Amino acid sequence: MQRARPFGLQRQRPHQLRRLRQFAVAGALLLPFTGGCARLMQSYDLAPNGLTRTEDGWRRMLVAGRGDSVASRIERGGSDVPGDELMRMLYLGTAAHYSGDYVLSNQYLEAAAAVTDDRITKSLSRSVMSLVSSDGVLPYSTSRTERLLIPYYAALNYVALGDMEGAAVEARRLSALLQAEPADASDDTRRVRAAMRVFSGAIFEAGGHRNDALVAYRNAAALGGGVDTSALTFDRAAADSSGSIIVLLEDGFIAHRVEQNLFVWLGGDELNAFSTGGDDGVRTASSVAGRVVERAFGTGGGPGSLRGPRARGDLYVPLPPDRPRTHRRECTRVARAEQDTASATGTRDGVIPRIETVIAKPRPEAATESQQPEMKCREVEDVPYLLKVAWPVYTDTRASSRMQIIAGADTASAAFADLSGAIVDDYGSQVPLIVARTLARGAAKAALTESAKRKASQKNEGLGKLVGLIGNVGNVMLERADTRSWHLLPAGVAIVRMKVPAGERLVSVHVPGREALDLGTVRVQPGGIAFVSHRIW
Repeated sequence: MQRARPFGLQRQRPHQLRRLRQFAVAGALLLPFTGGCARLMQSYDLAPNGLTRTEDGWRRMLVAGRGDSVASRIERGGSDVPGDELMRMLYLGTAAHYSGDYVLSNQYLEAAAAVTDDRITKSLSRSVMSLVSSDGVLPYSTSRTERLLIPYYAALNYVALGDMEGAAVEARRLSALLQAEPADASDDTRRVRAAMRVFSGAIFEAGGHRNDALVAYRNAAALGGGVDTSALTFDRAAADSSGSIIVLLEDGFIAHRVEQNLFVWLGGDELNAFSTGGDDGVRTASSVAGRVVERAFGTGGGPGSLRGPRARGDLYVPLPPDRPRTHRRECTRVARAEQDTASATGTRDGVIPRIETVIAKPRPEAATESQQPEMKCREVEDVPYLLKVAWPVYTDTRASSRMQIIAGADTASAAFADLSGAIVDDYGSQVPLIVARTLARGAAKAALTESAKRKASQKNEGLGKLVGLIGNVGNVMLERADTRSWHLLPAGVAIVRMKVPAGERLVSVHVPGREALDLGTVRVQPGGIAFVSHRIW
């Protein structure tokens, strides 16, 4: 008894399967032009600084003190809102923090921390989907430096709420992340981590956790944090009439990712090698990769840097001068199969013609001349293929150099730790893998396009050219660099500790080249610590 097939799973005939495959290929080639690509089109609408106009608008809202508007727009959703869950949580937590909704900010940051830990624990591998479209389809993963800012903001929220025990919990999370120090850290990375050590030590000290504070300060001093132990509150007598002010300053906006494009012209022989694979395909891929690396990072006029001005523009790798347009011989073989009887239609003298297109020259077979297939050949010009390689680079945004804090008659100066520099350092080790993955993805797309073009050309030469053109244009549009990042972070952070007499103190900050900023009046308790935080836009 034959079992019935579920609806929609009926057996398909061979010609129906071929038609379905053709529709699938056409859908993939036409994907950039369909209405379901609103988010892709959104990535092309850029502000002068290279950010999408939406994210640039969010930055402007934060500067104007409208962090609540940023949060409400992200919560409403839409094609201009980050599609990744972690990105949404990070943006919402930041916007809520600067709008003064510290409880809501911590809820979003707690969710972001959970998602981050889950993605790290699972050791997410690069998805196969990234070889079809772009790296933007992968789950977003925070960098080492970005992960430090999650408990940093959460601790600031608890300080603003007057919950020092909650702040101490976040300081312990921050300390745990800081234990994984990179062995070859740059100066920018070391300064950022030293500043975070000082910050966590101040939180521990204010909460009465002496041992934790001493460990944090000791680690900060080892990184060059410049900790003055004479100002520590637990090293002074209770009768001391002085206290401490911890001033946390944030400067501007962090360097953000923009797309760097490199267009490579491939010759017809290279495209054919990609589509056929084998040793020729590997050698061709290595040759193309060498041209890309030389142009992008070597002595061939490329930027050679992961951080630079937006005006650098696109890069091009032309065909080598000794590689003109090539021709290939395309032959059609007409084979004859003997039939016992002739059919009324589609046959001639009992022979059914079968057409098969071959690229290579056929080998003579051990048969009589009458049994040899009839060959019809023509010369076909190979049209160069445009391969797009795209990767993220960072804008050259740096924190201010130094600033001076004035609290009554007391002054102190300090330098900003460059968060932008640390973020770029985190990204540097990923560049070779990103470029290699982009090249592999481009080669796979080129091979698919060439295969579809050949199959279409067997029926109609004009259709084959159209399929090749659509495939090339579609692949160029789909190839987008993954420019996602926590773009609302500051460019730098500075932590200044001042020992001042107890009482009310008017605090102001002076940054070279800018107007003095009044941070308000702070009440300092004898032997206590008062926190002041401010972002300089």
